[in-house]
Amino acid sequence: MFDISFSSIYDKNSGPNLVSIPMAQNRMFPLEVSGIKDHALVAKMSESNLWHLRYGHLNVKGLKLLGDKNMVVGLLKLNSLDFCEGCVYGKQSRNSFPVNKGWRAPNCLEAVYADVCGPISVESLGGSRYFFLITNDYSRMGWVHFLKFKSEVFENFKRFKALVEKQSRCSIVALRSDRGAEFASNEFAALFEKNGIHREMTTPYTPEQNGVVE
Repeated sequence: MFDISFSSIYDKNSGPNLVSIPMAQNRMFPLEVSGIKDHALVAKMSESNLWHLRYGHLNVKGLKLLGDKNMVVGLLKLNSLDFCEGCVYGKQSRNSFPVNKGWRAPNCLEAVYADVCGPISVESLGGSRYFFLITNDYSRMGWVHFLKFKSEVFENFKRFKALVEKQSRCSIVALRSDRGAEFASNEFAALFEKNGIHREMTTPYTPEQNGVVE
């Protein structure tokens, strides 16, 4: 917690103030570890959940079977388990993406998909470790640009934009990509705003939304 003249570190559950740090003349809060009072925070776990973790999150039926048949020395007679956060996260699932039901652009360059792959362990003959792939949704034609650094993505996209718009006499309407930093730069934002390009970014950890180029 920061105040006008000091900063405090405390445990929000038990309440004790672990350390107070006065603000120095340069408006910094130097922390002297040697001056911190000793505090011990105790973590507790039920015996049933301890066995549950020891056996790789084994369910209560399996633990009960081990106990009933005396297959484990010291195992308690278990009839239930406490809430296990790891099991909840591990059993989460989501519905599959529908197949062959995606929208298809009716005109050239109405939707363009882009992605960057790399770094690749083996360099190309020209010393590139990345490649920048762009796919036109209407024709499914793809363009590959080899890159030495991710910072080259913006300049390559500008050259691609000038080339395809001149050849097709159409303008890029929308660009879809993941949320990589190479696509989220201020340079890209200014280019999209200037040319009226609709920006589409996929949900994190959902490559299916950019499946055309993936």
